[in-house]
Amino acid sequence: GGASVLSAAWPMIQKGLASSKWQEKHAAVSAICALTPGCVKAIQPKLPGLLGMIAPLTVAEKEHVRVRWMAVNAIGTFCVFFAEDIQ
Repeated sequence: GGASVLSAAWPMIQKGLASSKWQEKHAAVSAICALTPGCVKAIQPKLPGLLGMIAPLTVAEKEHVRVRWMAVNAIGTFCVFFAEDIQ
């Protein structure tokens, strides 16, 4: 299920978010967006940390525009699947 998929992808996502290369950061945020619909229960406990990592990417001028756009997209995805948790 979602927990096993997320546990397999999580180390790569963390590595990508910490990368200085915009392509790797973009791929990590894209992966989170793609995995969220099928991994809601597994992502829910990680949501505060994910928001803490992704929200700053939306306004960081040093980030590539594609990373910033994907971060906004991820927050929109979280709002769809975790509306009650985010309010």
